[in-house]
Amino acid sequence: MSAVVFAASEVGSARAILPVCQLFNERGLPFIVIDRGCMVSEANAVWKQLKHCPDDTNEIRGFLLDNGVSVLVFSVNIKDPLPLKLARVAKTMNIPTIHVLDYWNAYSFRMQADGGNLFMPSRYVVPDVIAKQAAIKEGINPAILEVLGQPAFSDAGSSYAEASKHDRADFLTSLGLDPEKKIIVFVSEPVAMDYGESERESKNYRGYTERDVISIFYEAVKDSSPSLQVCILPHPREDAASLQKFWRELGGEAVGRVVSTIRGRDMLPFIAAIAGMASTLLYEAWLVGVPVLSLQPSLVQDSFRVMQHRSDVVFHDENKGLVQKTRQWLSGILATSNKRYIRSEALFHQDAAERIFSLINSYIENSVNNRAMEKA
Repeated sequence: MSAVVFAASEVGSARAILPVCQLFNERGLPFIVIDRGCMVSEANAVWKQLKHCPDDTNEIRGFLLDNGVSVLVFSVNIKDPLPLKLARVAKTMNIPTIHVLDYWNAYSFRMQADGGNLFMPSRYVVPDVIAKQAAIKEGINPAILEVLGQPAFSDAGSSYAEASKHDRADFLTSLGLDPEKKIIVFVSEPVAMDYGESERESKNYRGYTERDVISIFYEAVKDSSPSLQVCILPHPREDAASLQKFWRELGGEAVGRVVSTIRGRDMLPFIAAIAGMASTLLYEAWLVGVPVLSLQPSLVQDSFRVMQHRSDVVFHDENKGLVQKTRQWLSGILATSNKRYIRSEALFHQDAAERIFSLINSYIENSVNNRAMEKA
């Protein structure tokens, strides 16, 4: 029996396609998960379907043939080119390829992250119409784009409800935070590592680094109300020890601490607001009604403006007066109580994995029908 192969590596990509893998697992259908990076660490269980895939092009071809692969589902992020390499080989073998986008940026960059020409998969799945329009602007063929939602957000509402069951005081105390204070989370990202520290260094430079933004944020909070406490969350690929050292050298431990032992979504019911740059967690927080601040001073890459036009989000991309504007945002958070609600966008994402599952099955059925016609 033919199998579907799922390939991703980095955390956002892995989380985008693992819910689809889970549907195949639950329904007893044949599939293979490439045992690469976060696809292993995020799976929560070592499925029998985990397999190693070689890097060599000829060996990849052999791997696909030996496993009778009928469809490749992949997600490309920033650093690891293997999922894209797999897709290129699969296309030469007339194996359908489905790319699942995990976030609203780098639509075309992902399709040439291995240094090759712009790759066009059989289908390019995006979270919403905003992503579709941006992808078209970057040169992705409109005919292959499918607006199906993002599976990683399919449980945003239920995850929030489940996390809410924890006792707030016990939960925050276990993280070294003060439950008597309003908690403001700042989500960090490895911006310098991924996009460089200047235009000279990288053509993908955002216009800022994480240290630029964290420094601005610290200046805004250092003299804030004693009723506020900051929690800095490192990205899974970020060096938490280095981030903690930088935060300590700024003087940040007087107003908050770096917490690297928790997944950000588990904190959402217990915080007053969330700030950051362009992290996926900002979007997930927005889905469940948490106030969001996106700080991206001197931003030069428009694909990182995903939060700019979302309702109830404060977005700043200018450098001038950013400390004062951040202080104003914080004052507003301290002065008001936020009533949480699940946005309609979260409801759309609920069925994303099912939609992608159906898309995959349509290719499998076409393949079966084609083989039947050939035999006839």
